[in-house]
Amino acid sequence: MILASKEYGEESAKEWLNTIINERKEREENERRNEEIQIAERKLKEEQEIAERRRQDEIQIAEQKRQDEIAERRRQDEIAERKRKDEMEFELQKHTP
Repeated sequence: MILASKEYGEESAKEWLNTIINERKEREENERRNEEIQIAERKLKEEQEIAERRRQDEIQIAEQKRQDEIAERRRQDEIAERKRKDEMEFELQKHTP
């Protein structure tokens, strides 16, 4: 169209073509940058999700350890209580004719 028009000179036509080419290059560069940004954002989101899962796992492990320690303390207390009762019964039997 523009190239076929006699109103525009060769120099004008070259400028139009260069403008079109430069705009296309700029658009493609912007699309490439946007794609890189999206990839980086997805990677960051994925890393954050992994970090959150690790944090939750650590919390769960710590809670399980705490529960295990409580259960072990109770078990030790029960053993000590049974031992104390057995010793008291033994002492009572020693003193009972």
